[in-house]
Amino acid sequence: MAALSSWNQGSSVCSWAGVRCNRQGRVSMLDVQNLNLAGQISPDIGNLSALQSIYLQKNRFIGNIPDQLGRLSLLETLNGSSNHFSGSIPSGLTNCTHLVTMDLSANSITGMIPISLHSLQNLKILKLGQNQLTGAIPPSLGNMSLLTTLDASTNTIAGEIPEELGHLRHLQYFDLSINNLTGTVPRQLYNISNLAFFAVAMNKLHGEIPNDISLGLPKLHIFIVCYNKLTGQIPPSLHNITKIHSIRISHNFLTGKVPPGLQRLSKLVWYNIGFNQIVHTTSILDDLTNSTKLEYLGIYENQIVGKIPDSIGNLSSSLENLYIGGNRITGHIPPMIGRLTRLTLLNMTDNLLDGEIPLEISYLKDLNVLGLSGNNLSGPIPTQFGNLTALTMLDISKNRLVSSIPKELGHLSHILSLDFSCNKLNGSIPDTIFSLTSLSSILNMSYNALTGVIPESIGRLGNIVSIDLSYNLLDGSIPTSVGKCQSVQSLSVCGNAISGVIPREIENLKGLQILDLSNNQLVGGIPEGLEKLQALQKLNLSFNNLKGLVPSGGIFKNNSAADIHELYHATENFNERNLVGIGSFSSVYKAVLHATSPFAVKVLDLNKIGATNSWVAECEILSTIRHRNLVKLVTLCSSIDFSGNEFRALVYEFMTNGSLEDWIHGPRRHEDSERGLSAVEVLSIAIDIASALEYMHDGSCRAGQVVHCDIKPSNVLLDGDMTAKIGDFGLARLHTQTSARDEESVSTTHNMKGTIGYIPPEYGYGAKTSTSGDVYSYGIMLLEMITGKSPVDQMFGGEMNLEKWVRASIPHQADEVVDKRFMMTGSEESSADGQQQQQVDTVDSKLLLETLLVPMVDVALCCVRESPDSRINTGRGRGRGRGRPGGRFNGRHDHGQGGRWHGNAGGCHGWNNGFGLNAGPSGGNFNPSLGFQPQFGSLGQSVAGQGFFGAAPSGPLASAPVAFPVLPGAGAVLPAASVAAGIPPFPVAGGDVAPGGPAVTIPAAGLQAGGHVAGGLVDGKGAVVGPTGGTKAAAKLGSGGVMASGGMQAVGASRVGVRQLILLGICPFDANRGKTKVDNKAGQRIKPEPKAALVKVNKGQMTVNSVISELERLIPGKWNWVVHDNGDGTFRAIFPSAAELRRMVEWGKVHTKVGDAEMEIVERGVGNEVKYVISKVWVQCKGLPSELREYLIICAVGSLLGITKAVDMLFTRRYDIARLQVLVLDPSSIPDVVDVVIGDHLYELSF
Repeated sequence: MAALSSWNQGSSVCSWAGVRCNRQGRVSMLDVQNLNLAGQISPDIGNLSALQSIYLQKNRFIGNIPDQLGRLSLLETLNGSSNHFSGSIPSGLTNCTHLVTMDLSANSITGMIPISLHSLQNLKILKLGQNQLTGAIPPSLGNMSLLTTLDASTNTIAGEIPEELGHLRHLQYFDLSINNLTGTVPRQLYNISNLAFFAVAMNKLHGEIPNDISLGLPKLHIFIVCYNKLTGQIPPSLHNITKIHSIRISHNFLTGKVPPGLQRLSKLVWYNIGFNQIVHTTSILDDLTNSTKLEYLGIYENQIVGKIPDSIGNLSSSLENLYIGGNRITGHIPPMIGRLTRLTLLNMTDNLLDGEIPLEISYLKDLNVLGLSGNNLSGPIPTQFGNLTALTMLDISKNRLVSSIPKELGHLSHILSLDFSCNKLNGSIPDTIFSLTSLSSILNMSYNALTGVIPESIGRLGNIVSIDLSYNLLDGSIPTSVGKCQSVQSLSVCGNAISGVIPREIENLKGLQILDLSNNQLVGGIPEGLEKLQALQKLNLSFNNLKGLVPSGGIFKNNSAADIHELYHATENFNERNLVGIGSFSSVYKAVLHATSPFAVKVLDLNKIGATNSWVAECEILSTIRHRNLVKLVTLCSSIDFSGNEFRALVYEFMTNGSLEDWIHGPRRHEDSERGLSAVEVLSIAIDIASALEYMHDGSCRAGQVVHCDIKPSNVLLDGDMTAKIGDFGLARLHTQTSARDEESVSTTHNMKGTIGYIPPEYGYGAKTSTSGDVYSYGIMLLEMITGKSPVDQMFGGEMNLEKWVRASIPHQADEVVDKRFMMTGSEESSADGQQQQQVDTVDSKLLLETLLVPMVDVALCCVRESPDSRINTGRGRGRGRGRPGGRFNGRHDHGQGGRWHGNAGGCHGWNNGFGLNAGPSGGNFNPSLGFQPQFGSLGQSVAGQGFFGAAPSGPLASAPVAFPVLPGAGAVLPAASVAAGIPPFPVAGGDVAPGGPAVTIPAAGLQAGGHVAGGLVDGKGAVVGPTGGTKAAAKLGSGGVMASGGMQAVGASRVGVRQLILLGICPFDANRGKTKVDNKAGQRIKPEPKAALVKVNKGQMTVNSVISELERLIPGKWNWVVHDNGDGTFRAIFPSAAELRRMVEWGKVHTKVGDAEMEIVERGVGNEVKYVISKVWVQCKGLPSELREYLIICAVGSLLGITKAVDMLFTRRYDIARLQVLVLDPSSIPDVVDVVIGDHLYELSF
């Protein structure tokens, strides 16, 4: 209280520090700011009736703000900011009608903003930010006509922004950032001409930025709208506000190009357009060279293409933060980057940069964070990086760097995190790296070819949290000094050649959560001290030479390997009544362990040749993979039985619905002989298996690519809700994918390569196992599920097999090969309406056949082609970064919040075979260019309720071998055009919005080729008007309605890389659903993403213009072509989409003549922009409005992995989906969220 030492009764109040009196000797001002005062404000303060100003800010006051302040009728200024006040805003303050300034920001005030605040008509400054206010913004605040500052940021205010705030014509500072506001920004706010500071960041606002923003806000200096759901384009007029200092519009859904005018923004300090869908070139860097005051530039996570210009060195000398990661920037990093000497953060991650890292980066002495990961950089790590002594984070992972690790990096005295993983680094680890005592976050050197021993100096890393040295060529022993790493939480040295014993000193690592020492050559026992590690959650010691007893305490308690006595007891001495299956090397028993749920115990018959290899294969494979569609290995038992023989068993989760074999041919089919598996269940199972295969094949597994080698129905198991999981990895092979491993390494050398009937033909010629072999087996199994015929059925022999039998009948005699149980869609009725019911069922059977079963057969036939190279690929996804603890680096980004270094999400490659427009209001004419999109295998649910008119697309689409399903809304009129000329099935459902609604008019062209029309989506009452020639029937399948959907590229068409699949889900239907639409306001339209290709001129000469002219001829349409002359006889062309480029390659249009010149188009990794399309979704899940719970129909095209994520999370109804909002596509392997495209809108389903 030294600050208030003058406050004593022996002196005049007017002489006290912080007190000022008026001429009458009455207290008029109280100023005790920043005096570190604590306690509560006495209610007696309300007795100082002459008080005009109160300054309490920057202290530690607590409790409620006294309501007695309302007695101070002369009060003009109240500043209680930066304290710990709680409670609500006192209602009595509204009596202080002379108040000009009220600042209560940075406290813990709760409740709502009082509606009565509008009575403070003299108030000019209102600051309520950084509190815990709730409720909505009172519209009455718009009556405070003198208000110049309104700050209610960083609260939990919800609702919409009242348009009445647009009446505040004197407003200069407006900040509602970091709340839960929804709706749009009222147009009136963009017309407050005095506004200089405008911030609504981190809310849930949608809508567009007005095109005339410069007219309405001519004095704008700060514009912050990041982290919302804004759509549309950056308005060109924004760049007309030449005095603007800050533009922060990142993390929205903005599209289009960066408008011209950046050159005029000379006063710009902060420019962030990151994390949108903006398509532009690196010329944006040239345009910003006039912004000489620029300190922050963020264009990350967009679709910026081109090379980094040398002019990057001419950017502002004040530039401190440069984010250009997550784009498609190519070429070398220019040495001119070294001129930006004020840089503290440089992020170039996840681009297509190549060449060597320029040593000029070492000139950036102030650099704190350097991110170059996820590129194609090669060469050595510059030794000059050791001069970057200010560095705290260095990430050069996921490149192709080849060198030893420079010892000079030991000079990085402030470094917190180092990530060198996923390169080709060699040599030993410098001792100087382990001398970096500042390391307190990550040290990741995994997936390289580092040799030598782990230095004893590792013990100097006393503050490190994560150490990952896995998958190198390290040998020697684990140094005992590792026990000095007292802060480490994750330690991994797996996949090396480390020998010796596990040091007991590891028990000193009290905070250790993850310990992985697997796949080494460790000997001895497991130290008992490990059971003292109370924080330990994951321990992997597998595939070593350890012996002795397993500790029984700590993490080992209730997690030890199963005891042989327990297994005998749980299976009643392996009684035959508990026998559930017999395999080549084992028998499987049902067992109940520890009075919990049942398990499956697989007991190996070690007398059979190959049983031991099978054991090793399963243990090795299952220790490295984890996926929801793979059977989970719970524990294992390796012991000696009661006869003195070796005993080995694996304990798996028990699958209550048995194997797929049981449901196709075995007892479970006969238990329910009327139905067996439904078509939708077959579809769901096919998706489950495809998901697992794609995970195994694309290298997502921790140690590489897994080939199962024995995909068949008996190895597919079904759990209680019919989720399919692949089991029996006894023949599986593990192909590692690191430079430190032999590409031919496998987990077993057993000669068996599968089961007769499912073995691909190339294996018979001695070919090595491959993912294509698994695809073949999958295709045979898919045919088996659909036909009900085993590949070794007695009807097949000689030249005839299952594949040839099916291929001969598709598509015109499909009903002859499809299992008859799928055709039983309704019961025979003897009533007067029986004949009509029978006709309905006939139509429904045809719909089911054409829209679901035949497309699935087509997929299967693409899988079983004789040539492995011509089969569908199951894994064309980008390599996912591995061995990176934490996954993403935290860094600074927009609006001062903790940011992320965004890694490659991993997309799937292939054609985009479908699209839809049902999720949002659309209209107008069809774009004629759609007719030149043969890659579109489906237009399912494409014009539902949209009101399209005019001619449908013509061109190749009119005669392409594809289905063209359309589901118009009530009252729609389908165009009579060439679309039906060569399109065999043309299903049309009418009355989508309301059963019995207005008619759907079908022209004659739509009924050619034997198409059929289903009228009335629910009960067949919707009228259908059309000429004769097509089958007209009510849309009814069983007890529910059906949506005609589907479309599949015909068998025999050009091979495509994507796994094509058309899905139709059929569930019980609620007639009240008719008027319900999935909310489309959160949806974000997906634009075609450009793709680069190399254009070679093999003969003659061409110019940029002549290349563009030829491309325009090859691909008709109004594309904005971007072509760069490489100066070496080649050009770099940016195609409108990956699908367009692949279409040209597939159609063979890669060689063309232009006069005397010859042009060749070279495909470069085409297809990584495929989107997963789900045309219409009604979800039955908890947590959604009741009107969205009744029906689910899915029509999807895309990769099997992408489809699986969308369909599985929705269709199986296992999860409670709590929210439906928009986020970007992120197809990771086992997500916590699922990204779904509904129509042409993208949603995130989170659970």
